[in-house]
Amino acid sequence: MGKEKYSLCTRRILGFFRPVIVFGGFLVFGWILKGVIPILFSLPIIGSLMIPGIMTISIFVCCRFVDKRSFKSLGLRISRFSLSDICLGFCTIILSTVPVFFANWAVGWIEPKDISSLLGNITVIAAFEIVMTSLFTTLLTGWWEELLFRGYIFKNIAWNTGVIFGAVLTSAIFGISHIGNYLQQNLTIMDCLSIAVDAAIGGLLMVFAYIRTRNLWMSIGLHTGWNFLMGRIM
Repeated sequence: MGKEKYSLCTRRILGFFRPVIVFGGFLVFGWILKGVIPILFSLPIIGSLMIPGIMTISIFVCCRFVDKRSFKSLGLRISRFSLSDICLGFCTIILSTVPVFFANWAVGWIEPKDISSLLGNITVIAAFEIVMTSLFTTLLTGWWEELLFRGYIFKNIAWNTGVIFGAVLTSAIFGISHIGNYLQQNLTIMDCLSIAVDAAIGGLLMVFAYIRTRNLWMSIGLHTGWNFLMGRIM
């Protein structure tokens, strides 16, 4: 009995510290690459691939050699539904958020910027390029953040402590991590709390999609749709 308790305790400790190994590998690998080939991070397309690529490699190495598990076990099994799950998640966010945005606009709760002044004399081709570039970058962000938070951190914690605790803790970490995106904007405590809560709620939504579909594809679509709509459009 004592041995079983010790084994369970060890598993829980490892479940919490395995993500630290991923972050450590990510920082060391990224630091080495940036020191040896710094130009890679400044190139238009390759530069945007660096962080997702380094994070993916770090998670792959830890999954295979630390956890002794298949990389696909994180929710990356490909089937005929993979692409449709991504598209469904993306469209779900767009169709559910746009009406809320216009409703808030109608009652005067938000004041969107003047689109004409933002676009200026932009051509249709240039606008198309902007949209496609935004989709590409938000998809990359959705990929590596979902792989890290839902695929690796949530699954490691849930394996060892339970699904509910893993979902709540992972979403809380996800929410707090997003405060760093706004540190240069002189935020108040309420601003930080609002950002963390919004991101945490979104994290719970993506955990739910991950649990229901048993893969990351729909949560990647949800994440991409949110980043594209809120971060690029609205």
